[in-house]
Amino acid sequence: MSYSHNVVIIIPESLQAVANAIARALDPDTGGAKTFTRLYTDGADNFFATSTPCVESFAATVQAIVDGQFPLFALVSQTYVTRWPEETPPSAEDCAAFVAAAVIRIDEPLVDVLTELGLAAVEAGDEVV
Repeated sequence: MSYSHNVVIIIPESLQAVANAIARALDPDTGGAKTFTRLYTDGADNFFATSTPCVESFAATVQAIVDGQFPLFALVSQTYVTRWPEETPPSAEDCAAFVAAAVIRIDEPLVDVLTELGLAAVEAGDEVV
């Protein structure tokens, strides 16, 4: 498996729980539910960000979701049914809110996207605004 691409996703702090529930479904192993844990701020609002290497097919799926050609809810809900049938997946509305609010970039370094958006890491012990 060749990780030839990278996906950056930045979401508002208010969507952390939804984003982690979605990431859980997208992650082929077991770490997805803890994807959005690194906090950033622009001085007024807070955001969570992640960057992950990925294969070509995943990058293409993400691009299709961003372009509105593939419904995120369909992918997430099917994954939950298959892997965790006893749990409730994020709703269609949650998935739509995630896609609408997320900054999603493919093959751009996380540091470049953070700089472009004026975001700085909130270090442990810093006051969260």
